[in-house]
Amino acid sequence: MTLVPTVSLWALSTFLLLSTSVIYAFQVETSAFVGKSRSISSQRFQGGAIHNQLHIAKPIIGESMTMILETTTQSKRWTPPTRRKQRTNYSTGNNFVRRGPRRQNRRKLSMTPREANEQYTLLLEKTRNLLDVEVHPLKSLIEEKWHYSMMRAWSKLIEDSGSSIFPVQNNNNDNNKNSNLTSQHIVGGDGMHHVPTIIDKILKRIVDEKTAGNDDIRITSEMYSVTLKAWATTAALGPDPDIAAKRSLSIVKEMQTRYEDDNDESIKPDSYSLRIALGAFAKACAFCNSPTSRAFAKASAICNAPCSKGSRASHDLAEQAHEVLLWMESLAETGKNDDARPNAVAYARVMDAYAKSGDKDAGSKAEALLRYMQNDAGVRPNTYCYNMVLNAYTRQKRRDGAVENAERILSELEEIYRSTGDTSLQPDVVSYTSLVSAWARSNRKGYGARRAEAIVKQMEAFAVESGNPLIRPNSITYNVVLKAWCRSGDSDAVENAERILNKLEEIYHSTGDKALQPDVVSYTTLVTAWTNSHRKAYGARRAEEIVKRMEAFAEESGNPSVRPNTVTYNTVLNAWCRSGDRDAPTRSLAIFRAMQKESIAGNRFIAPDIITFNTLVRTLVNDDTVESAQLAEDILVEMECSERGAGMLYCSPDLWVYNNVIKGWSRLPDSIGAEKAYLILLRLIQREKKDIVPDAFSFNTVLFALSKNNDLYSVERVEGLLRYMEKLGINAQPLNPNLRP
Repeated sequence: MTLVPTVSLWALSTFLLLSTSVIYAFQVETSAFVGKSRSISSQRFQGGAIHNQLHIAKPIIGESMTMILETTTQSKRWTPPTRRKQRTNYSTGNNFVRRGPRRQNRRKLSMTPREANEQYTLLLEKTRNLLDVEVHPLKSLIEEKWHYSMMRAWSKLIEDSGSSIFPVQNNNNDNNKNSNLTSQHIVGGDGMHHVPTIIDKILKRIVDEKTAGNDDIRITSEMYSVTLKAWATTAALGPDPDIAAKRSLSIVKEMQTRYEDDNDESIKPDSYSLRIALGAFAKACAFCNSPTSRAFAKASAICNAPCSKGSRASHDLAEQAHEVLLWMESLAETGKNDDARPNAVAYARVMDAYAKSGDKDAGSKAEALLRYMQNDAGVRPNTYCYNMVLNAYTRQKRRDGAVENAERILSELEEIYRSTGDTSLQPDVVSYTSLVSAWARSNRKGYGARRAEAIVKQMEAFAVESGNPLIRPNSITYNVVLKAWCRSGDSDAVENAERILNKLEEIYHSTGDKALQPDVVSYTTLVTAWTNSHRKAYGARRAEEIVKRMEAFAEESGNPSVRPNTVTYNTVLNAWCRSGDRDAPTRSLAIFRAMQKESIAGNRFIAPDIITFNTLVRTLVNDDTVESAQLAEDILVEMECSERGAGMLYCSPDLWVYNNVIKGWSRLPDSIGAEKAYLILLRLIQREKKDIVPDAFSFNTVLFALSKNNDLYSVERVEGLLRYMEKLGINAQPLNPNLRP
């Protein structure tokens, strides 16, 4: 089978949706407790089975079988923008303190994919009209007619939809088809599917009007800033963050060139514009080291498409951010642009880029920049700068000495505050939480977890000493300590993690402080700890108890966001799967049906996903009974029905589901299991959608099952499979189905 050498962004997003197992490693597995245990028989027959067994006619054998195998493989009136005030204390002053890095994508999306695509189509039509020189020749646009608001509308569309590439794909299969049709109609080779490129085209048209001598058009730095922000947002969203970051820099350089040539103060790049460009490099570094980037890389490798950017690209981007900072200094020193002089925030952006690059020496490079700004650049650092250095030591790949250096930086910051009393250099929650995270990530196991707890106590003491209650640890800090204990590998790690959660609940009940309220991460971390413990069945039961406790806390606190979600439920399902307990299939079915019931009722936060189905099917087939194998196949049939718009599961199967069902039937000792496994393999080969193809495990497991039978049918099937495998280039090596697919 020949794969298409390149894949469009739309096909790639759809591929990731259908093949969620590609990013299996980036999701925490889970699930939750519901109802009493019942036998598998009562689960299946009381109220009906999940799906009636698919009726399949008696298979064709011999030469006919061989033949089948071989042949089936609302805009407002524009007003001129005003020039932003220069040299304000907020934008360029070195005393500006920000307590910590802002969370990315904090703003909730206000548009559904369908609404975003409709808005995109409307804006695109108007933009094409304005860019058409036949409709509007050069020098024909006037200030009142040309919409600067059009650029802002495109920028707002990125914020509201969370995407810079259109049309946005919808998870619904039917809508996907419609979106693809729309993209074929609208998207051409002109880059009009990419919003920052569209804004670039609008800006270029404005510049062309001015160059052509149209005095009614004014170019301002605000127009460039809108374009800068669009590209900076694209650097955070991917899939080509390095291109977006470099384009941000080229825009700033274009502004500087036009300012030098025309001496036009209205397009003079200031510290604000340059900081946007620096921020684009930091965001690009973060994306290159994110799970999303790794998922793109895996998908690109599978599809034989150009590989996604990785850690090497993020290292280069951080160095380029440093070069931009030096360029800013040279502009100020040579007198070409006094407003380009870097302030503390600009230096912190470069430190942030080093931190997010994940470079093995990120911490030392960020600290060297901190010392440079103190001693040579004459810029006074603030807490935000120190936090970036702490974060760099926390994230750097070389762990040797990283945590000690982070602790040294925090001690230095504490001493500076004690000696000067300067609140702009006061350690904050981010400072201490970064150090706690550094100990949690260290390779010291139990010692690292105990040191993380000690830092939390040090944090509480400093809050009392400074008289600043805002420095007290919050739920995020305690969550990091929870994870530290879960990763420690100590014999009493789970008990210590549960002690931390109990303490967090007690503090919240006594103070009522929302910042100290346990959240989904707190409980799910503890559920994961019990899942990964060596206590098997007891760990699975304790995981269920934690989920019940989680639900009770959500009801008591009146905060529905604390309720368990799909990740939490999947973790409990995984605990039962690994338990080896005889009640595991029954408990897993009860959990799954509760998730399905809540999902149908409208709670999308606990809707079963592909990990749910994979874990459930794996638990059923490990039971080694005909009934469990049939239930696993029933689930597979229901998933296949969901692809055609029927059923209630809304999740397409992947290769893992097929292989697990094949494995379940192949493990049975009688000939029925071999025949069932063979039929499942035929269904996989003859799928209408060729997004899934059988692999070596699929074929060899069926060969193993058929080889146990000595009848004529089995022999002919083996021969047909061998010829088909030879055609596909798959080596025949019958596998024991006890091996995990």
